Amino acid sequence: MRGKAPSGENRSSRDYVHVDVREDWLDTHVSPGDAYYRFANDSRGIAQLIDLCRRRGVDKINIKGAGEHGARARHALTLAGLSVTAADPLRARIFADAGRSGNARRTAAISLVGAAIAFGLAGLGAARWSRSEQTLESATETTNKWMSDATQGFKSAPGAIASFLAEIVEPLFGSNRGDKAEQRDLAAGRGIFDGVRLTAGDRSAVLQALGDGLAVVKALSTADPGDIGRRRDLSVAHEEPGDAQLARGDLAAELQSFRDKIAASKALSAANPGDPSRRRDLAVAQQKLGDIHFARGDLATALQSFRDSFALIKASSDADPGDAGLRRDLAVAHGKLGDVQLARGDPPAALRSGRDSFEIFGALSAANPDDAGRRRDLAVAHEKLGDVQLAQGDMATALRSFRDSFALIKALSDADPGDAGRRRDLAVAHQKLGDAQLVQGDLAAALRSFRDSFALIKALSDADPGDARRRRDLAVAYEKLGGLQLAQGDMAAAARSYRDSFAIFKALSDADPGDARRRRDLAVAYQKLGDVQLAQGDMAAAPRSYRDSFAIFEALSAADPADAGRRRDLAFAHEKLGDVQLAQGDAAAAARSYRDGLEILEALSAADPGDAARRRDMIAICLRLSIAEPANARDYLVKARAIATELTDSGRLTSSGRALAAEIERRLKGLGAAAPVASPGEQKR
Repeated sequence: MRGKAPSGENRSSRDYVHVDVREDWLDTHVSPGDAYYRFANDSRGIAQLIDLCRRRGVDKINIKGAGEHGARARHALTLAGLSVTAADPLRARIFADAGRSGNARRTAAISLVGAAIAFGLAGLGAARWSRSEQTLESATETTNKWMSDATQGFKSAPGAIASFLAEIVEPLFGSNRGDKAEQRDLAAGRGIFDGVRLTAGDRSAVLQALGDGLAVVKALSTADPGDIGRRRDLSVAHEEPGDAQLARGDLAAELQSFRDKIAASKALSAANPGDPSRRRDLAVAQQKLGDIHFARGDLATALQSFRDSFALIKASSDADPGDAGLRRDLAVAHGKLGDVQLARGDPPAALRSGRDSFEIFGALSAANPDDAGRRRDLAVAHEKLGDVQLAQGDMATALRSFRDSFALIKALSDADPGDAGRRRDLAVAHQKLGDAQLVQGDLAAALRSFRDSFALIKALSDADPGDARRRRDLAVAYEKLGGLQLAQGDMAAAARSYRDSFAIFKALSDADPGDARRRRDLAVAYQKLGDVQLAQGDMAAAPRSYRDSFAIFEALSAADPADAGRRRDLAFAHEKLGDVQLAQGDAAAAARSYRDGLEILEALSAADPGDAARRRDMIAICLRLSIAEPANARDYLVKARAIATELTDSGRLTSSGRALAAEIERRLKGLGAAAPVASPGEQKR
């Protein structure tokens, strides 16, 4: 346990406890005073937490992160007679403040919010809420009852939530615009509803309301910049729109949200440099910023963000090497570095980071082999090593890594076959095995793996057809089957699989046309259709599919020209157009498309010379240009060979890149016409 030890103090029942659940720890804050404690997330630590609550006379506890790692604590606390709720820190502090304030009106308002959420989550319409129930006493009773019972029903929640927000919550919270406490409550109340809306898939309505809540919290913080609680609120409020923007693929807006979040986190950390939870918040915010840059294709900036996060986490871990939670954070930080290093085409660096991460996860799992969370972490570490080994062309070692990961994931799923999350993990593990088997050329084994994955994902989607994430998983599973069938030469089966995949992606995109990620998925689905149509020789359909794909990629890139990932997608779309134009015999048009793609790749490479992946993309498109422009073939091949030599000398040429290098030499010797070669990297989901 860390922090002020619980002595024999006996506070009033107005004290409030918030617990931030981590895999190994229960980080505990007690208000007022914001005293901090750390308990182990095990039977002994939970007993100490219960003892603390009893010593201080606390009977209400808020838990953040009460998922798999928090279930045991929540159950034990409930059995001990304590009232347990789940919410984020901003809402937890507001409930605590309201209880201490003695303001019956605020307490009633917050109780009504809780009851409204509960009714919404339970799928009950506004008609179930009678005016006679809108008293303080009945609202409080309803809150206590329904907040405990309502744990399902997200799919029918948005309509009910909208009614409650407009008819009950806004009037209660918003009737006194001059009352700072009520304005803070209004921002939080909106946020509670919007978390449910986002889970239910009602993304469009969420962003505006979250922005309204942020404006209120920002105004309150500006009015009293010395109030540490309001500064914390501001930090949390910046993060929520960022999460919603991420879900919609609005990476430019999300980037600004998390920049604001980091600024607020830095201020909090500077105000209390000895508080480890503030440093960790800043490190996590840096990681999220890195994730955004990564998704935008700005890999150099992503790498710097991950390094900044890593430095904070390593300093904390070095200061307390016995803290298993900090060691896990360090392993995750190594993994983040490895991800971006691999994406930038630096497999040796990625392998070092992956091994460092694997070593920590392995030690944590060995220290507690019965901990399912640690075993899953170890499985993911095996998988990441496999990805790097596959990129290096070490097929046998990669396959062993994927099999080791698969064995751990399968054991976890077999131990709890009703856990949908573990079944999805197993489906992904089958896919990873299939990817490696496909690269090895073992098409029969790859087909079995993809079919096993498909069966699991189809069952999950059929069990909840309204879940957009599961439908997307199913579309990807169809796509995996289509790619394997195309490699086998079964064009009819591949066409069916790609059409099934396309139908799902199009329905998802049509349901939310403002979602950039869904539009990108649809663009890739058009490309896949074009691939099989081109392979079938359907020269009427293939150009249409590629043009439809190109139009989406072009629009996405125009909407955010600074997004390097979207520009790379556009280069790839130019390349696909060139392929079909070349197949139609229009070499001049194909050359123009290839040159347009090459121009984009050269600009991306100039902006980040250390990104080897972009350099490999240039090799592939130069090879295509050597076919489309025979008169300049030697120039393009020499240029491609120079890039390949540079990457070989630095140890950053992957196995697919080495295959391209061999093709360069063959063509330089013959300079004869040949079919277009495959790009070194398929367009990734």
